[in-house]
Amino acid sequence: MGFTFVLFAIAILWALPQAIPRSTWLLGAAVAPAAFVTLFAGQTGFLTAALFVAGMVTLRKHPLWAGVFFGLLTIKPQLGVALPVLLIAMREPRPLLGALLGFGALAAIGTLFTGPTAGHATSNLSFPTNARYSRHTKADSAR
Repeated sequence: MGFTFVLFAIAILWALPQAIPRSTWLLGAAVAPAAFVTLFAGQTGFLTAALFVAGMVTLRKHPLWAGVFFGLLTIKPQLGVALPVLLIAMREPRPLLGALLGFGALAAIGTLFTGPTAGHATSNLSFPTNARYSRHTKADSAR
């Protein structure tokens, strides 16, 4: 958690003063209940927030880098789906390309460290569970 908090703090200290007066965001951070919860139980909350803030701040001046930050957000699958939809709606092709590069780098690093069969092993573990759940739900709804 310490490393992700440092990344979050750097992103906030670098990004927010460019967009919002310092006294406003310091007050907001101090009174936000979510900040205290994330501090103790946030898991990847600070990391995803740091990547999102960095992506949003760099979107106009460095769209490719913004996309790379967004691509790294695929550590949270729901963000990996939502942000490309947002970028397509905004008609921003360069950040979308950067997101593909960021995701590709993340996938390559993961494959390098865990081997090419790790993703297959994970899907073998999770899909049978989903199939059993689906059969169980269909049988319940038929009654």
